[in-house]
Amino acid sequence: MLRCRSCRYRGNTGPEEAALVLEPLAVRQKELVMFAVNDNTDVEAAGGGSHWTLLLYSRSASSFRHYDSQSNRSSRAAATKLYRAVHKALAAGRDCPLVHVEEMPQQQNGYDCGVYVLMVTDSLCSSAARSWSKTGVQRAPGQDCSTGC
Repeated sequence: MLRCRSCRYRGNTGPEEAALVLEPLAVRQKELVMFAVNDNTDVEAAGGGSHWTLLLYSRSASSFRHYDSQSNRSSRAAATKLYRAVHKALAAGRDCPLVHVEEMPQQQNGYDCGVYVLMVTDSLCSSAARSWSKTGVQRAPGQDCSTGC
């Protein structure tokens, strides 16, 4: 059964705080966990940051993958910081490297990053749903993977 959960997590905390936030969501049992990552360095500043990317944890692949439609250093640093904070809570002692995905569509302007995060999320969920349907994994009644995996 696939269950969709979401929460707001501030990536400016350490692994202990991340575990407290993520544990009630039973993330260690999830096949995919996705984080929208903002490059804001001051989480107290409303509207801070200028770019959104996606950090994906895949339990079966034992890896984290960072998708960035603009390939900039500040977003890579933000994703790496979040990876360090959530790695222990998700990986449960396994070695799960962070891969910055190079082969990704690149936005042609300075404002479509959020659309790209949604597009990549949709693509990853659709791909996972096709894979799971081949292996007999079932969705919860009325659940559509486009609302999350």
